[in-house]
Amino acid sequence: MTTEQKLELFVQTAINNVKQQREQLLAEYEEQLKADFAKQKEEYRISANATFLRKQEKARLEINRRLSDDMNHQKSELANKTNQLTIEIFEDVIKELNSYRATTKYVTYLEQTIAKILALADGSPVSFSIDAKDSELLNLLTTKTGITPSISKRPLLGGVIAKLPDKNLLIDESFQTKLNEAKAQFIFNP
Repeated sequence: MTTEQKLELFVQTAINNVKQQREQLLAEYEEQLKADFAKQKEEYRISANATFLRKQEKARLEINRRLSDDMNHQKSELANKTNQLTIEIFEDVIKELNSYRATTKYVTYLEQTIAKILALADGSPVSFSIDAKDSELLNLLTTKTGITPSISKRPLLGGVIAKLPDKNLLIDESFQTKLNEAKAQFIFNP
């Protein structure tokens, strides 16, 4: 082999080696690019998923807040309407009581209540009070029961209050007290 042939072989071998190194470097570079791309793609996917989950949670919290606000508003409206209806119911009760007080049944009720309290007193002194609006019944009650009630300083809305000092007892059979008790126990259930 001549020097030129040797030189040619050396150049050819060097070129082949360089080509192989270049191909190997290109393959390694391509592999690295693919790995970097896959890694970056996964990071973006994780970031996008985290952003989605944050926004989803924010939307869920906003929906819950709005639902809670709506529920509170509805509860408030229901409570207001319930209170309004309760007031109307008791206003109707008062109207009915006032109508009842204009009947003879009311006078009979007063007579019977006074008789029961007198029986309970068993001869002990008793003082009776009636509502100021019932003052026109004083003479009739005195005639029918034998006692003279006084006029109460506070509104009774009907009925009587009896004091038994010997027994240290107050018997409140006023309609106002009964109405207050009914209001305290009243539960509106539509």
